[in-house]
Amino acid sequence: MPHVNIAARKHSELVSLIYEAAVNASRWQAFLHAYVEALRGRSASLVVSTENRNATASFHWSNWPDGDFRLGVNGHRTDDLYRTVGKGQPEGAIRTIDLLCPQQALGQSTAHREFYEPRDARYLFVGVFLRSADTASMIVALREKQDGPFGERAFAILRPLMPHLRQAALVQRELSSLRARLAAFTVYLDRSLFPFVLTDARCRVVYANAAADETTGLKDGIAFASGQLSVMCPRKQAVLIKGIEEVATGRGAELRRLDVERPSRKAPYRLLLMPLPSCAATPLGLSQPVAAVLIIDSEARAELDPEILGELFSLTPAEARVTGKLGVGRNAEEIAAEMGVSLETVRTHIRRVLSKTATGRQGELIALVLRSAPFRRFWKTRNNAILRTET
Repeated sequence: MPHVNIAARKHSELVSLIYEAAVNASRWQAFLHAYVEALRGRSASLVVSTENRNATASFHWSNWPDGDFRLGVNGHRTDDLYRTVGKGQPEGAIRTIDLLCPQQALGQSTAHREFYEPRDARYLFVGVFLRSADTASMIVALREKQDGPFGERAFAILRPLMPHLRQAALVQRELSSLRARLAAFTVYLDRSLFPFVLTDARCRVVYANAAADETTGLKDGIAFASGQLSVMCPRKQAVLIKGIEEVATGRGAELRRLDVERPSRKAPYRLLLMPLPSCAATPLGLSQPVAAVLIIDSEARAELDPEILGELFSLTPAEARVTGKLGVGRNAEEIAAEMGVSLETVRTHIRRVLSKTATGRQGELIALVLRSAPFRRFWKTRNNAILRTET
């Protein structure tokens, strides 16, 4: 009976480590270390493949020196895992491999001669826990000749872990995809001219783009205080909190506007409050974003990205710079002074841009530019920006 209890505790520990690794890939090493100990093996490695055969798989290992294992991954080990060890094996398959068995091609490979044999590797224990198209995710344990082959005990340990490994691999794939999409969205939101904030129902900041960080950093009527979107006028703060609560719960109009006066006496900020679609599941410990807040500053003069303008309208670098400055309200005289060129040079650039964009007047050009290229140069805004994910 004590033996059964110990085995159950070990299984529970391994399953717990698997799901920790599903959301934090650095924990795979802890799982593999415990798995090797349970199997009485020497080392182990795990590969979580992507659905795209051309994409890079995720490799993890235990009890291999990092440099040693990376040598194998970059050299022969990848071929072993994808072309030999997992070849023809269905999802759920578990098998042992004797590297010196003449009937098993792996024992005759260059990989065996150059990587496994010098390290006294003899027996592999392989489980394919997820297969899609031409790729396989698998776990591989290793023993040396003196240890003897893996037996039924190893099968009894791995078999109940297989469905958990499969589920963890699927979760890891999904999280990787979500993180990649979030990174892409964040990059482009950070390039937006307009300050944009996501808040929870208590007006706490869940996300703010670079423009929002810059605007609130001025503390000119609106700021981030203790992780909350705050209006410096207490009366307006109460209106803001009530407005976010109402758009989040669907009471009243879907869009709310709030004008916020500024101590600098510049034109007030205009805040547009918008509801977000309800999210069925929110990761534990994270605030649920319920409202988007767009901050409009009628006096903002952030420059458009000349490189984007040049690509969009086939402009020369000088023409693109002039167009970007026109787009944020500068006149020809101001542009000439800023660029250190003559007024006539600027006017010549403007005429050429009007021709290239098929616009008749500067007003038409500016409207076209603002519709087509609402982005600014990334490096100008991101260096000093702080990505907020307050919880």
